[in-house]
Amino acid sequence: MRGASERLRPVLMTALVAMLGFIPMALSHGTGAEVQRPLAAVVIGGLVTSTLLTLFILPVVYQWMETRGKQGELKSILIIFGMILIWSNQYRSVP
Repeated sequence: MRGASERLRPVLMTALVAMLGFIPMALSHGTGAEVQRPLAAVVIGGLVTSTLLTLFILPVVYQWMETRGKQGELKSILIIFGMILIWSNQYRSVP
């Protein structure tokens, strides 16, 4: 809990500064904007997703791993790895 409260501001500030830097690119209407806008939207979406995962999901996983102890450590790691694979395959493009 203490680690999460100490890291909250640095994580939020880093992500917000990066997101704010991409806003002009996302709102551009000049030459090359048809390429810049989608790229900026993807980067901003990725920053939002990674920030939410870092602030909410990662501490939950740490706590879960801590309470499980050494007994089910390998099983827990395999379950988490499987969850990550399933989640990443949801966004895979199908030809």
